[in-house]
Amino acid sequence: AEARGSGSGRPITNLPGFVQHLVISGAASRSLRLDAAGAKKPKRAAERELVEMVKNAYDAFRGETAEELFKTLDEDTRRALPEMMRVEFETRNRAYLAEVLERAGWQGTQYELARNTYLLELYRDELPESAHDVGQFVAERDLLSAQPAEVAKRVLSALQDELRA
Repeated sequence: AEARGSGSGRPITNLPGFVQHLVISGAASRSLRLDAAGAKKPKRAAERELVEMVKNAYDAFRGETAEELFKTLDEDTRRALPEMMRVEFETRNRAYLAEVLERAGWQGTQYELARNTYLLELYRDELPESAHDVGQFVAERDLLSAQPAEVAKRVLSALQDELRA
């Protein structure tokens, strides 16, 4: 950029400031990425992307599984869920979560996420193993078969660590 600038009649007079601007704006990281026309991403970045993609797919699957389960519940059970969840949260020292959901009127995204997690645990024995085990989910869908064995192992390990946390 400095050589191009000096040849064009618009020289870069403050090179450190120019570099700082590139770093802060994100232009430096974008320019360092290798183009998609065949160049490979750095190994760890590609693995991190795999972890995120599989994690998102797993989260979506678990959400869909819980939603389907919720639809099968009778109306009385659906109405009783907030109170059942409150008791469970208080038992597990998560009363703050019950308070947050109470303020939200037991509606909205936070409630749905908490409800889905609760249902997946409550009906654990009635659901497929893949709803509770990311390794089983990955294996059933053959998600990492195109990856070298060591990459697949690292990705699966990272997924399991993240989901345990």
